[in-house]
Amino acid sequence: MNCLSVSRRVQVVAALVEGNSVNSVSRMTGITKRAILSLLAEMGCACAEYHNKNVRNLEARRVQGKLKDPTTGVAIGFLAFVF
Repeated sequence: MNCLSVSRRVQVVAALVEGNSVNSVSRMTGITKRAILSLLAEMGCACAEYHNKNVRNLEARRVQGKLKDPTTGVAIGFLAFVF
């Protein structure tokens, strides 16, 4: 299995963070979409592991997010205050 160099990984992640699509990053870097998606999955696991280890004992006073209505598929925003 071929591995991307650290500099190529940085290039791909930077382009994705800037808001470019996987297809455009593939065209810009010459890296296959499959390799980009694999790197993205790997980065997601690494971020989740970091978050689980380092984010603890927080007091949330305001939680904001989105839910999707299962019947219509429409996104519903919510805002919750925790006291």
